[in-house]
Amino acid sequence: MRSKHVHCTMIMPLLLIMVLAVWQAGAAMAANNDDMSRDLIRAAGSCRIDEVRNILNQGVDVDSYAWGETALHNAARHGCENVVYLLLQSGAYVDSKNHDGNTPMDLARQSGYPNVVNLLHRYQRVR
Repeated sequence: MRSKHVHCTMIMPLLLIMVLAVWQAGAAMAANNDDMSRDLIRAAGSCRIDEVRNILNQGVDVDSYAWGETALHNAARHGCENVVYLLLQSGAYVDSKNHDGNTPMDLARQSGYPNVVNLLHRYQRVR
């Protein structure tokens, strides 16, 4: 009976170490995804289409939020028509709302980008 008790007391610390390692790896991945989401939103708002494409190709969710908005919000606000098109082609949700309740179309309209408004409107009707 004693050998079973010793065996269990040896396994429990190892199991705890394994659980902590998995948890830490998950936390690191989540932090990396958050960083990549921020990079995507920054690149989208700066009209850097090649960078946006590269980040999306790394598997970042096109609809991920940072700072209360998506890459589509930021690209629309800054009139980055080619980036808006790429994001829409990549499956971005055209009617997503930011922290202020604005859609990308609202932001493009407020910022004076009628071509971006028209592009977003065409995608809105498709869905």
